[in-house]
This record gives sequence, structure tokens and C-alpha cells, in this order.
Amino acid sequence: MTPAPLKPSGLLLLLLSGAITAFGQIGGYLAAFREFDVDPKFTRFIVFSNLLLFGTVVLPITMLVLRIIRGKPLRPWLRTLLACAPSLVFALPHLGSGLVNPMPAMEAFAERMNRPLPGGVTELRSWYSHSPGESKYMFSFLTTPAATDELLQSAACEVVENPAMLDPELGVHFELPIGGYSVPNGWPKPKTWDGLKMYQSDQIKDYCFILTDASKTRVFVMVGDT
Repeated sequence: MTPAPLKPSGLLLLLLSGAITAFGQIGGYLAAFREFDVDPKFTRFIVFSNLLLFGTVVLPITMLVLRIIRGKPLRPWLRTLLACAPSLVFALPHLGSGLVNPMPAMEAFAERMNRPLPGGVTELRSWYSHSPGESKYMFSFLTTPAATDELLQSAACEVVENPAMLDPELGVHFELPIGGYSVPNGWPKPKTWDGLKMYQSDQIKDYCFILTDASKTRVFVMVGDT
């Protein structure tokens, strides 16, 4: 006698639906920005926001679906699919978009800086975050002094005199030109560079800062847009 297949319980299906809703969008971002370090604060914000969405929208619909299919002679896989359908409708577009339309780091640099990444770049690192109304990017790389000069000139950058991050007193509160931002884990720290200089361009997006060392072979870029 063949044992009857186990039916997934309603509680288990609710937990699965909640997980899909909470983490599906993050999966899409991680797939799209696979060449980037993604800001963990951003991922936590997305998960929290999606849990609110689950509690207010997806959960009531899922419970209605479970009530409709209760007692129906459905196969376990079909029961699971129907119960998770509301969360899948929300999550799958994000996952599909991230898998089909990834954002290469070099393309992101070109779009945000309105110019391609300098030639001869090595050790490229990229970072992404997003807050309501603003996308934020960081890039770190090694290049030649000539390529750095070309980047600074093409972006019409000007030296920032006496920046707060280099101030003997205020500098302890700044790792980067904008307060509250930190150098991503494992990245070179510009404040340790010899002869650190800060440049700013008013022609690129909402803000753009470029940091270089004295030799102009090390470059760190912060750029954001709304």
C-alpha cells in the first residue's frame, strides 16, 4: 500500500510565502548587481519593507487562497504553488529582471559619470546602495596618472580645499567626503593614502567626489543621483 503524500500545512505555507515576499526582491538586486558589494543597510531596509507588505497585502490574500483550497483534493505541489502564488507574483518580476538584465560595474560607472571607466584599470571594486529617491555608487581602482588626470579634466573636477574628512578634529567623524558613509569592508581606505586629495564635480549627477593619492594611481569615486 502506497502511503498518502504529505500535505504541506497552512502554517508552513504561510512561512514560505513570507520568505518569498521578504527575500525575493533582494535576490533580484543581488542578481542584477552581481559585480557589486551591495550595502547591507539597504538589504535590511528592503527586507523590513517587504515584511510590512507581506503583513498588509500578501498575507490576507494568501489566507484567502488557503481558505478556498482547504479540503480540496489537490496534489501537494499544486497546493504549495497556489498558496505561494501571491508572493510569487511580487517576487518573480524582480528575480527575472535581475537575472536577465544585470548591471555590469563598468556600465554603471559610465552611466553615472557620463564617461567610460579610464583605460588600464585594475583591482576594480564597486558598491551599490539605494534609499528612497537616490541611488548611490562607489568605485575603487588602480590606474595610471595620465588616466586619472584625464578623468578629472573631463569631469571638470576642482580640488576641495580643507575637506572635513582631512580636518584634524572633524576628520575622526568622516571616513569619506559625506558624513555617515563608510568604506566598504575589505576596500582600500583613502584616508591612509599618502598625499590624499579630494576633487568634486558639479557636472555629474547630484554629487560626485573623486579621491586620489599623491601619485594619482589610486582612485576612489563616490557618485549619487536621484
